[in-house]
Amino acid sequence: MTRAMVITLLACWCCARSMESALAFSALNVRPRVRSAHEQPRCRHHYDRLRRNCNQQKQQRRDQSTALQGVGIEVQSALSHMDAYWQAFPYTAAAIVCGIKASAADMIAQSSETQLHTLSIDDGNAVMTSVETSARESNSGFMPKSSFLPQFDIGRNFAFVVYGVLYQGLAQEHILNHLYPVWFGSGTEASVVMVKVAFNLLIQTTFVALPIAYIIKALIARDPLSTALGKYIYDIREQGLLTKCFLLWTPVNCVIFSVVPEHWRVTATAMVSFFWLIGLSIISSTEEAAPVDVTATTAISSVALADGKVMEPSMAAVENPSWISRKPSSVYARMSSPIVSSDQRQPQKETSLRR
Repeated sequence: MTRAMVITLLACWCCARSMESALAFSALNVRPRVRSAHEQPRCRHHYDRLRRNCNQQKQQRRDQSTALQGVGIEVQSALSHMDAYWQAFPYTAAAIVCGIKASAADMIAQSSETQLHTLSIDDGNAVMTSVETSARESNSGFMPKSSFLPQFDIGRNFAFVVYGVLYQGLAQEHILNHLYPVWFGSGTEASVVMVKVAFNLLIQTTFVALPIAYIIKALIARDPLSTALGKYIYDIREQGLLTKCFLLWTPVNCVIFSVVPEHWRVTATAMVSFFWLIGLSIISSTEEAAPVDVTATTAISSVALADGKVMEPSMAAVENPSWISRKPSSVYARMSSPIVSSDQRQPQKETSLRR
């Protein structure tokens, strides 16, 4: 046991001495390298490149911040000029904004109606392809597919521009900013705001704003006023016009009469009514449901003669093509049945007689 301990201690002492000798040798032979004044470190070029990239990024950030500050200053300047113009010429600003808004809203509404109408008549035109081709070959004057597509209604768009300029622009500016403060007060308390909102929706919108829109459209289209009022009543009963109006404008008017400054109220109303006019334009242009023209469907379904030749379609089908989009299912069922001539039916009759 003692012998083993002595051997272990000697081994440890030898290891320690060898390590000390190695460290001393390395300290004597390894010296730090002394660089001359003109000598550059090996990674100096890499450091310079990183520094240049960092400086470039900093400069780009400064330029971007300067550009953003310039844009912000320009926007603030434009808004300040607009605010000054809105205060100096409130009626002109209201007329311009509301006129452009009404025209754009009706354009979007007509575009959406055209797309829906195109989708609704595509199947009808597909069903009538064979009849239409035969009619063209015989120069029968059958209406082409493009004639079923509705065109842009300039009169309708002009009617909404007039409505936007006269009522939503000029009249609203005078009513909201001159008459309402006299009638209900100019404060923003909850009681004052609720009275203004209730009067605006129940009285002004129901009996003035919406009827004026229908009347102006009827005048442009040269329709009698009774037709306009009847269409307005029909939309209230069948299309839920007032319900949609109240659901939209109740919260909007609460915000406008309580938060928005007076000279910006018409503009804020115009921003929201842009989407409302799209819906109003579609609702006011929705025609009442009409019965299917049985004469037209019968004329189209019986275009084959007894000898199997195609006849010219009757004028009832040409003058009234709307039955295609109204009741396509019955027409498709009738048109899908194969046309059998009298020559093809005769053997069936003879076979039945023989039986």
